Amino acid sequence: MINGYRRNSKAAGIRNKLLVLYTVNCSAFIAQSIGRKLRQAGLDVDVAGNESCYDNQSMVDQLLRLSIHPNVGAVLVVGHGCEFIQADKIAEFAKHHGREAEMIYGQQLGTREGIENGVKLGYELAGKLKKVQKEVVSLNGMAIGLSISACDETVFSCLPLLEAVLTSLMSQGAAILLADHYLCGLHLDEAEKNSPDAAELKMKVERCFTPHLSGFFKEKKTAVEAYLMKYLAGCVKLAQIPQGPGIWFSDALQDYGVMKGPLNGGVAGELMQYAGNGAVLNLMLTGRGTPVSSVVTPTLIMTGNRNTKERMREDVDWFIDPSQETTAQILDLIARTMSGALTCPEKNGQDHALLFQNAQNRRSCDGCMEK
Repeated sequence: MINGYRRNSKAAGIRNKLLVLYTVNCSAFIAQSIGRKLRQAGLDVDVAGNESCYDNQSMVDQLLRLSIHPNVGAVLVVGHGCEFIQADKIAEFAKHHGREAEMIYGQQLGTREGIENGVKLGYELAGKLKKVQKEVVSLNGMAIGLSISACDETVFSCLPLLEAVLTSLMSQGAAILLADHYLCGLHLDEAEKNSPDAAELKMKVERCFTPHLSGFFKEKKTAVEAYLMKYLAGCVKLAQIPQGPGIWFSDALQDYGVMKGPLNGGVAGELMQYAGNGAVLNLMLTGRGTPVSSVVTPTLIMTGNRNTKERMREDVDWFIDPSQETTAQILDLIARTMSGALTCPEKNGQDHALLFQNAQNRRSCDGCMEK
């Protein structure tokens, strides 16, 4: 059973955050200052935004998506005043989708008054969030991101148990998100033939990633390929959300032009990429340890490496012993986390917010902004 926050979209949220969202790097200082003061007052506040001045549709889509993320109950949009992306349009969009929303412009108020007004509005929005009651919600329609980091031999020994956990989550209606680079070195055969999006993404991955990254799952390649072929549901681009249960590859690669290597800034960017795809929770399986999380979406960190668990006991939520059947215990931990129990990264204040512009054509099946 999960106690969460029902939104007017299909997916419920597991947190009820106030998001301070800035439209351009010129307003980042005001936004960060507002967020810092509100957090010092004990409020659950995250800050994210656009670091560029120029217009980019994928960035607009990501800001809009974050403003109505299932874990966000209210948004304070901090604009500057002369940038392309318009703060008032984002606030209107959020209100239209059932969120509490306010906005300010730095050029109209200046730095100090902008921070003071923003903090005041933040308190007002937080007061409204306190009136939102938790309800019993289901996994149906929720998205969960999966990241595998700092790999060693213990990661691959944990994969069978991880697959059992994912299978249970998908059977309850959850969508599992995997970043594009996990496709490196895999051959999904029939699944690729049945999914043009997957075949297209595979071509981009092979074009953009260097050969030494190929074969991420090489030690369990056959088993992983069989599992993915069984559960592959499709692909989503930046700010798009999965349209049903199954495994969905998250595509952050540009569609045209020349680009080599990943764009998303490593593990922190990967987790943020999932947040933009609507993930309410991120699961991380790490070998040597990666104490990272993102804004909006909490990260639950697991490891099968005893040394990592000992060295980073305040960063790791769960130790996986591959010799023990602990699927039920891990699912119980996930349920408790989704009902409000804080993850280690949340307790440590991990709140990375890496957003990147890109050039992507929208798929006709998008549905992003209708939900």
